[in-house]
Amino acid sequence: MREIKDKIKAVDIVLEIRDARLPLVSGNKAMNEALQQKNRLILFNKANLADEKEIEKEQSGKYRQ
Repeated sequence: MREIKDKIKAVDIVLEIRDARLPLVSGNKAMNEALQQKNRLILFNKANLADEKEIEKEQSGKYRQ
C-alpha cells in the first residue's frame, strides 16, 4: 500500500473498476482513504449480470460516496 500511495501522487485521475453486482462492496476501503483528494472515474463491469434497479440507483447518484 505504501508504494501505491507514493505513485498516486504522480497521477491526475484514477480509474477504478468495480463489480456492478456489488458496487459498494467491491471497492477497497484502504484505497478510498488514499484516494480522497484524487479525481476518480469508477467503471462497473459485469453490468449485464447486475440487478437493473441497483444500476439505476447508481446512475441516479444514490450510492455516491
